[in-house]
Amino acid sequence: MLIRQATRADLKAVVNIENSSFEAERFSRSQLLYLITKARGLFLVLELEGKIAAYLSVLTHKNHHSLRIYSIAVDPARRGMKLGQALIEKATAYARELGLPALSLEVNTENSPAISLYTRNGFEALEILEDYYGKGENALKMIKRL
Repeated sequence: MLIRQATRADLKAVVNIENSSFEAERFSRSQLLYLITKARGLFLVLELEGKIAAYLSVLTHKNHHSLRIYSIAVDPARRGMKLGQALIEKATAYARELGLPALSLEVNTENSPAISLYTRNGFEALEILEDYYGKGENALKMIKRL
């Protein structure tokens, strides 16, 4: 397993993982390219056997006191292999490296596997954000204090 900074060359694989992982809340190719090349934060890919199997995008903001997990996804064929766990650990280490006291995220309230992963990693539910992903698609805002 190799976790590294994403490059423009990784875009096709990242788009494929995005499209196979999400429906209504999926990012477009141009949004993912922006996150990889220009966003203020970190975009990591996780390789297994030379192929990208997962990714993580985290964002930093000048005025916020947390690192935001903006997107995380694992290729459906590679789920259950603790790849999401490895990426959460990298995000946690990065937040500590930046001296930030917390990690935050939003997750679809219907995504119980992701909510379980975050809960196991010390994230606590803060509030439900109604219609966050569109009409009737609510998000759970979560935080992990470091």
